[in-house]
Amino acid sequence: MPNSNAASYTAADTAAMTVYVQYYATQLKQSTTTRAMVHARHGILKPLREKSATPSVVFLSDYGSVVTTELAPFLNRKNLALNAIITLAKVQDLSTQSALQQGLTSSLPAVRYWAALGLQRIEPELAQIGPSEQSAVSQLKTALSTETDPVAALEMCKTLQTMSPEPLDVAPLVIQALDRVTQPYPKAPPRNLDVAAGLADSLAGFVKAGAVLSPEEKVQAMQVLANLCSYAAQYWQAGLLGYPQKLAAPIAINACSNAMNTVSGTTEFTIPTLTDTSSTTETLLKVNALTGSQNQAGVAQKLFPKVPIPVRIAGAGQ
Repeated sequence: MPNSNAASYTAADTAAMTVYVQYYATQLKQSTTTRAMVHARHGILKPLREKSATPSVVFLSDYGSVVTTELAPFLNRKNLALNAIITLAKVQDLSTQSALQQGLTSSLPAVRYWAALGLQRIEPELAQIGPSEQSAVSQLKTALSTETDPVAALEMCKTLQTMSPEPLDVAPLVIQALDRVTQPYPKAPPRNLDVAAGLADSLAGFVKAGAVLSPEEKVQAMQVLANLCSYAAQYWQAGLLGYPQKLAAPIAINACSNAMNTVSGTTEFTIPTLTDTSSTTETLLKVNALTGSQNQAGVAQKLFPKVPIPVRIAGAGQ
């Protein structure tokens, strides 16, 4: 392999890089165990982690281009796609952009997650090239508009928030993503309150940055946030959450309180900061006053009459 901190490389150097990457790409393709795949992945990334020399910008670009050429075809193969996209994301060079954007269209949620994370890691480079960043933003928005996996959706939101300037028209897509996440909550205790809290924070972040919501979008946002806040409080008070979700419940409620204030442009939804040791019954009463409960309008309905009162779940207190 050529010296990774050289200022320039010849065609022979690039050929050596290609042979090196092809060797480990073949190992990855022929691997039959997770351990073997990880070994091959580490082999490809090793030149970027040498402690003796910091890779030069030129090396990253040339090496990243080789890695992209060799691994991009693996994104179409389910047994190889995840290790391929993780490797591409960890290269952290603009040369991987096309493959990362390809990863956003994968049928595998984990691949879409790593694709978004990879784009986030090269955002400083994207920001220097307008068309490149615009292309990434467009692909991320398209992916977010249909994303059904909560974790992947949140990572897409986080990545979009790193773009400069922030694409403020993403806010309605965040509302829709949060709505998809919370749709199952009335039927079963949530298992992703931490992710829902992150989406609520993202929505608040876009609005604080200047995103303008139409009256209809505000109603939808307040409805989704009220539902999340209410269900988190109800399940928490009823003792129906597993341990990780017990810890996440107050975080989700706090996030909703902040987001509802931001969307409404008021401080009407402010509640004392909650922790996992807060009284669940007192919390539910406070949340009921904000979101409405059992045909009794709350602050949300008074400010936004079209926002329905969240349904009650079996086993929840008053």
